Amino acid sequence: MITDGYTAYVPIIEKLQMTHQKCVFHKMMNQRTPVWKTTNKLERQLKNKENKLKETEEKIQQLEKLSKGQKPGPIPLKDKKRRKNKENLKKKKQEKTKLKKEIKEINKKLGEYEYYNNKISEIFTYIYSSDMILFFR
Repeated sequence: MITDGYTAYVPIIEKLQMTHQKCVFHKMMNQRTPVWKTTNKLERQLKNKENKLKETEEKIQQLEKLSKGQKPGPIPLKDKKRRKNKENLKKKKQEKTKLKKEIKEINKKLGEYEYYNNKISEIFTYIYSSDMILFFR
């Protein structure tokens, strides 16, 4: 008897003295589910990081506009506004670098999980090929 693997079927199948096989489709889905969940989580993280990167780049542009037209060189101690803008610009540029690195890492992980998902598909495609169908009958 072929089932979806629900545990309540086991005693019934044993009582009927039948052999039990789990449906190949359900086996495939059980293998893919953790991959899909992780992929979805990574895609959400990626989207959030990309949105944050966009906001950070906009803030950098705003801060750079404020500093245009000012004298180059050291900022006087009395000019607290310029000093604060310069500090904020430095922090935002560091944040941008960090976000780009995180996005790159997430994309790498997504590529790995896409590879896993494709391998699972290949395995079950092979099972459904004409040679293997005879094996499962």
